[in-house]
Amino acid sequence: MANAGLLTSKEREKLFLFLLSSGPKMVMSTRCLLRDFTEKILEDAFADCQKESLEHIRKSYFVSVDYQFIPEEILNFHNSLSPKVTFGYSNQLHEECTFALTDERKKYIEKNMKINSTFDFYGAFYLGDYSGIYYEDTVIWIGEKVVFECVSHESMMDVYLDEETERLFLAYKGERKENARIMEKLKNSESSQFLVGQKVKVFQKKNTVTLTDDRGVTYTFIGTKNKYDVQFNTDLLGGDYQVNERGEVRIVGQQATKFQNGKTYTVNDLQYHIGVQGDNENLPSTPVFCELFLCLRDLDGNYCDITLSAEEIYCKRKMPKPKPIKIGGITVKFKEK
Repeated sequence: MANAGLLTSKEREKLFLFLLSSGPKMVMSTRCLLRDFTEKILEDAFADCQKESLEHIRKSYFVSVDYQFIPEEILNFHNSLSPKVTFGYSNQLHEECTFALTDERKKYIEKNMKINSTFDFYGAFYLGDYSGIYYEDTVIWIGEKVVFECVSHESMMDVYLDEETERLFLAYKGERKENARIMEKLKNSESSQFLVGQKVKVFQKKNTVTLTDDRGVTYTFIGTKNKYDVQFNTDLLGGDYQVNERGEVRIVGQQATKFQNGKTYTVNDLQYHIGVQGDNENLPSTPVFCELFLCLRDLDGNYCDITLSAEEIYCKRKMPKPKPIKIGGITVKFKEK
């Protein structure tokens, strides 16, 4: 699995379009109901919930109504996908479509999809311009295997590519150099996820964060030089949220410590996020930016964290130099290519 958080919005969009053209099966969900609301719809949606989760479902609901003209052609296409009413996130009723990606459907989606350029692309799009239907949380299969999976509202995108799919993507649209760069970023992202739980030596300097594991492998996260921001100790730091009787939220039980360059820590969490203009006052003119969040724990069980924000963030992995070995009394040194 590779997290696509290090890719740019356009790179994620390109990967999505390639897999859309390749996959035989897809799932996508609306944010609303596109049919008359009836009691049976609610009963059927409840019936689909797992029994063990029923006690966690809210006992009261809010119903909101919005009026929007949807072209009949788009609505007919949506209904041809056999949409099923289910509960989405936050117990929101929506319509989920699971369907075969025939050539006709692939062409129709590619022709009519509209991606909102104001937001970073995480598998959400309009079908039929902005007056059409908004879809999100897309999943694509190739064969029996999920190769693309999004949780759009949380800015999460994971891809699962085998060697054959990677080879086909490299040749996609004849843009080998650009596609190879995307694959390199995905692989660096995939390898860095394994750092969680490992001990690493950490350095932070200007627009970079460097982690070196106990094997000597170095991972350097590099933000664009002209627009970046670094902040420390902005999250829970071993604590938890607590709500008092007045509904006020505060963090309690923090075990915070100040970050020290060159110190060895255990990686408690490593995530990629997307921020938009206004999320970071130190990047006032940046419409969309990438964010690396790194939570660290020292030997005493105290926590610190680093947040690197920039227009783009790249990850470079460097393997350690091979150590010389002795063979029959002769020292053999390995030369890097």
